[in-house]
Amino acid sequence: DMIMAVGGPAKVAPLPFKVDPGSWFNNSVNIAQSLTHHQIKRVGGVLQRDDWGRELGPMSVNAFYNIHQNALFVPAALLQRPFLSSEGSDHLPPQDFGSLGGLAGHEMSHGFDSVGRMFGPGMTIKNWWDKATVEEYKDRAQ
Repeated sequence: DMIMAVGGPAKVAPLPFKVDPGSWFNNSVNIAQSLTHHQIKRVGGVLQRDDWGRELGPMSVNAFYNIHQNALFVPAALLQRPFLSSEGSDHLPPQDFGSLGGLAGHEMSHGFDSVGRMFGPGMTIKNWWDKATVEEYKDRAQ
């Protein structure tokens, strides 16, 4: 069962260092070290299906599908102008529904592409397509 998370994570962890407005390089190194440390701590742990990770957050202008969580993430940055045309209104025009549907459909398709098809129920690594389906997929994907 695929989950869809919209907006951003429920909690955002504070940065483990002080941002220096005058040193882009030091900030970049600190961010890289922080991300690496966070990923290493997660090895062997239980993966939370709604974990946005630290690489992308609500300010990211990119929806994404995480194959290991079987989860689709739509950051808040995609829910405002210029991507949606109705910022501040009480309703979405039809083109906004179409844009969101296309975005969600595209990301969902990654769960069934050449990599996604290798994950079965419970996110077990299993080729759950029969041989004929694999061959048909390869033919159509050309």
